[in-house]
Amino acid sequence: MSLNKLIKTDKDCFYSPNIYSLHSGSLVDVFFEKFENNNQPIELVLFYSFNNKLYFPIWFEFRSINNNLLYYLEELKVKKFSLLAKILNASLEKEETYSTHFKALVLKTETTPHFCIEIDNFIIEETYLIECQSEVLKQS
Repeated sequence: MSLNKLIKTDKDCFYSPNIYSLHSGSLVDVFFEKFENNNQPIELVLFYSFNNKLYFPIWFEFRSINNNLLYYLEELKVKKFSLLAKILNASLEKEETYSTHFKALVLKTETTPHFCIEIDNFIIEETYLIECQSEVLKQS
């Protein structure tokens, strides 16, 4: 994956990674799109799980309208995925005039994930949860 698209390089050119689907249990589509072009009916928020602890990948912080996820989780102490999804959809409806169905994609790993922040006491309700049992998450 090319990480050079994760940053703003020109005044009006900001690309962000977005995940819309999981295939065959371990393959995800990571799309790099302009911030304003993201309007999919389902959007996945990636988390990792190791030893019954949740981790949030730092690289995933810079994506679509959800560019303040760590602020919501760490500073505002949002503790349920359902509330996080409501907040994100409120932002989408206000700024982009559409909403989406947010789901939590949780990849279970066999080691502590790299470049991630541990998220304490965060609950992902069953209706929002998509678990990936694969050891390696592949990207297309």
